Amino acid sequence: MKKMISAAQQGDSDALEQIVMKNIGLVYAGIKRFYQCGQSHEDLYQIGCIGLIKAVKRFDLSLEVQFSTYAVTMILGEIRQFLRDNSMVKMSRNWKIIAYKATRFQEECHQKTGNKLTVSELASKLNVSSEELVMAMDAYQCPKSLDVLSEYDRLHAEYLSQNELIDRIDLREAIGKLDKTEQKIILLRYFRYQSQKDTSDILKCSQAHVSRQEKKILRKLKEFL
Repeated sequence: MKKMISAAQQGDSDALEQIVMKNIGLVYAGIKRFYQCGQSHEDLYQIGCIGLIKAVKRFDLSLEVQFSTYAVTMILGEIRQFLRDNSMVKMSRNWKIIAYKATRFQEECHQKTGNKLTVSELASKLNVSSEELVMAMDAYQCPKSLDVLSEYDRLHAEYLSQNELIDRIDLREAIGKLDKTEQKIILLRYFRYQSQKDTSDILKCSQAHVSRQEKKILRKLKEFL
């Protein structure tokens, strides 16, 4: 197999075709997970094949890893990226709500029992399929460094409309794209209500630096949102 992969990586189209045909079962197995995501099976199959071809071209022959293991990861990753890029707005918004509620349920269960719910248990609580839950969590994973935002949302969620909740999730995602220092500045200035002077003392930098960074960060967030 490695000789054939090496040949395919060097431009041998016949070798590439043989590898794809030999491993096409991985594509069929992979797309079964996404049959409930609103895309045609034919589209999923084509995207899965693209993932398989990428796996052949990118596989590192020097590693002691089974090609099939690597290929499955590439196939699933390609399909997930396709679904993220091509989901309808309504589906995207529903996934945000599903991911947010799943996170809350998981946190509440862990606090009460010290255990975590399984994917099937979470899906049952949310009245969605396991596949939908996995896709939602994969697409809208909340940044771990912003616990204060999660806590604020959790305390006020029952009073928020769906659109307000989506706005908060969008903001959390946007802040998650900032680097760690930028996140600290936003956290201190807008969620702990520290002055620029106090923020500069905490971060051990000048107040002028905080002011400049804050303006730059707010421009970034505006672009992200």
